[in-house]
Amino acid sequence: MIPAYECTSSSSCDDIVKFVDQILPPLSEWDEVKLCVSLPLLAAVIRSSQAWRTLDSAILDTLRSMITYLAQFSIASADHDPHARSAAASCLFSILFHGNVEDDSDGGIDIIQKLLAEVVSPALEDALTCLNNELSDSLTPRVSGSVTDDPEDALLFMFSRVEDTLDLLSVLVSHI
Repeated sequence: MIPAYECTSSSSCDDIVKFVDQILPPLSEWDEVKLCVSLPLLAAVIRSSQAWRTLDSAILDTLRSMITYLAQFSIASADHDPHARSAAASCLFSILFHGNVEDDSDGGIDIIQKLLAEVVSPALEDALTCLNNELSDSLTPRVSGSVTDDPEDALLFMFSRVEDTLDLLSVLVSHI
């Protein structure tokens, strides 16, 4: 089934990239629906090294400009569909792996450091703080300000946020 998603021409790849670029970051529920369909398609298309040979420099720049949004989208636990988030992480990895600028001697390390500082670190700090608060709330009988009414669900949600952020961290570090 994946070969059906291979780009037969650079214009079909360009169209998918441009479409996703227009809806990142998602601003409405309808954008979310579009991303649930388009991100897996984009991930399948750019996974192929053949696709990278057909993309022109403007489309490569567009893909590179999506890096921060893809990283943020992939760790937004409760806000987005898990399959779309997974596809966003796959797109991010493909862009980092295939989309380096030829004269970029550091192999994309600057981009990864920027993502670690601006996306991963704040997200991990926030997730750990929320998890700590949830653990404290669950150990002391008081009114909780959790995301859900069930303390067990709230803990699972907070652990999931930490796990999602660590998953993104592993994707970034695997590229180094």
